Amino acid sequence: MEVDASVRLTTHLNALLDNRVSIEVAATQIVARDVAHHVVDPDDLLDIDSTRAITWERALPRCLVIERNQWQLALPRPGVLGCLRGPADFNTAALTAGAAVLASGGQLGLVPIRVGQALQWRVYEAVAPAPVPSPYETERALREVVLEAARTLESLDLAAGAGAGWRPPDISVWAPGYPVPQRNSIAKALGMLAATDLALTDDGGSVSSWEADLRSRELRRVRDAASDALVSAATWMRPSP
Repeated sequence: MEVDASVRLTTHLNALLDNRVSIEVAATQIVARDVAHHVVDPDDLLDIDSTRAITWERALPRCLVIERNQWQLALPRPGVLGCLRGPADFNTAALTAGAAVLASGGQLGLVPIRVGQALQWRVYEAVAPAPVPSPYETERALREVVLEAARTLESLDLAAGAGAGWRPPDISVWAPGYPVPQRNSIAKALGMLAATDLALTDDGGSVSSWEADLRSRELRRVRDAASDALVSAATWMRPSP
């Protein structure tokens, strides 16, 4: 899904900044199991080719020239734009996709658009994003929300099967050289996103509309907290010295 691809792109861009991976390896692992990825840049912000789609092998070096400090993950949702500061067309595209990757210093934003089994990355001009909270803050918030939601759902006997059947993320395609705690944080957050998305596809055995609404609310709280934790972990994740 687009969130997975955006995590791969964010982490590999940051790994490239620290010379932990080659352009060729990063380009391959960003695509992972997708059929293909293409980058389209109609405004020629990368100064490569505005008339046709280009590969990551060509786009990544220009991304690294534009941003030499840090790349940020964004997972906007209705009513919560997170770190996004505009312009409006970029915010709208990112909100529609549910994900974006931004240069922390501004100028550039990349939005994933699914095209069959392939992914197209649209390049936008972007305002410098707002800083995201630290992984410690969002991890603590996630733990608290999970505990609160579990107590509520268990009291109504609605917790059983919530998210059953989700598959853990494939960590083999993540950028190398990152601290284990940060990789674990990303894996946990991605897993919770997948689990809550799956659980939200049914009512979990609710016997009334009130119970169904309560279950949905608690699951969405967990999903939102997991999304925030994922953004922080991917954005602040830097290789060990």
